[in-house]
Amino acid sequence: MNPKRRRSLSFPTTAFVFCLITFGILSLQKVVAGEALSETKAYYIVREGDTLWDITGHFYSDPFLWPAVWGNNGQISNPHLIYPGDPIYLASIAGGRYAQAAVQESEAVRPAPSTVPGVSTLHIARRIADTALLSREAEGKTGRVLACRADKVLLVREDEVFLQLPEGADASYAGPYQILRGLREIRHPQTGKKMGTLYGILGYARAIGEPEDGVVRGRIVASQYAVEAGDLIRKGAPPPKEIYSRFSKRALDGWVVAGLRTDDLLSQYDVVFLDQGAEQGVRDGDTFWVLEPERKVKNPSGSGKITLPDTRQAVVVVIHAEKETATALVTGSQGVFSTGSRVRARTE
Repeated sequence: MNPKRRRSLSFPTTAFVFCLITFGILSLQKVVAGEALSETKAYYIVREGDTLWDITGHFYSDPFLWPAVWGNNGQISNPHLIYPGDPIYLASIAGGRYAQAAVQESEAVRPAPSTVPGVSTLHIARRIADTALLSREAEGKTGRVLACRADKVLLVREDEVFLQLPEGADASYAGPYQILRGLREIRHPQTGKKMGTLYGILGYARAIGEPEDGVVRGRIVASQYAVEAGDLIRKGAPPPKEIYSRFSKRALDGWVVAGLRTDDLLSQYDVVFLDQGAEQGVRDGDTFWVLEPERKVKNPSGSGKITLPDTRQAVVVVIHAEKETATALVTGSQGVFSTGSRVRARTE
């Protein structure tokens, strides 16, 4: 047969093939859409180009939850290596539990209505409270994650680990322990003196054995981010989901020493850190005014200058008080401010 000769299909045959192709494409689209959106399926099938970051971002609107998805899929040894056709178990599709957790993580902080202006119940997204500014003294009283019992580098919930307990830790204390990783060094914006280190809280662990020479077997019971050997641990429970904002009992003046997201252009819903803590009488829920820089003007009726009254620029609520510092949430602002702004306790 001459290879250049091609036999054309009849019109009915062509139409039939066209219908088959069209039906196949539509069916495939339905399968892919159902795979990505259906709430009745417990598994998502990996496609070409997918990553855990992308999958978690799509289903939970927060790609930073990928370690928890990885933790629910023990068949994946390396989270950076997933392949087309791999099934990924998604707990939210199975029963809604994980979807609810994802909402709690990514949901904005919403002040509830209150009859007292500026005082309310704050619903705190977990990730917002997962930072702490530790003094040098507090840093010296931490332990460490030594190693994982299995041959893993990136550790998540349910992984068993060896913990080096903090100095002077009570042998009967089983946890929880916060797992910490340093983000950056913080210096006071006025004095330049090192205050400590800003830490992210990666997750929580508990001891599951008896300590021997300061080392104990433990288990990671919650993880927002992947844990590694060398990360610090300290005694500490997860933050509450709600905090009731209130007036401060003591008149205190201090400074904003750092911001979580940035040190400039801070505004509503940003997390900031203050140089006042529990040692000065600060409590979780205490409210502070952020004040505009002090202004002095020339005295028009004589010599010298007159200091103008303070102008309130923003309101922050303490969501966690350390010994010498406090983590606070900006709940209202008129414009933006920056690190180095003055703060004053709101006592009435």
